[in-house]
Amino acid sequence: MAPREFTPAASTLRHRAAELRRMAAAIERAAVFDLPDLAPALQSPRLELCRRVLDTNLQQLLAAAEELRDTAWQYETRANHLDGRPG
Repeated sequence: MAPREFTPAASTLRHRAAELRRMAAAIERAAVFDLPDLAPALQSPRLELCRRVLDTNLQQLLAAAEELRDTAWQYETRANHLDGRPG
């Protein structure tokens, strides 16, 4: 049985999907996620506001990483369709 040929467009989509997954992983490994553990135990209204803003921003980063993975999945699905493969 001959090796399966992949269309150039499908290969490009798979490459982009892999890049998106790498970016999502890099976001999740970012040092900024260690900041809540480094915050001082002090209590003040301003510090509490900063903590809430940081938490919101971290959640937005995680959502962006998930969105990148979703787009990567869509690219993979489209690549499989172009190559006539299931799923």
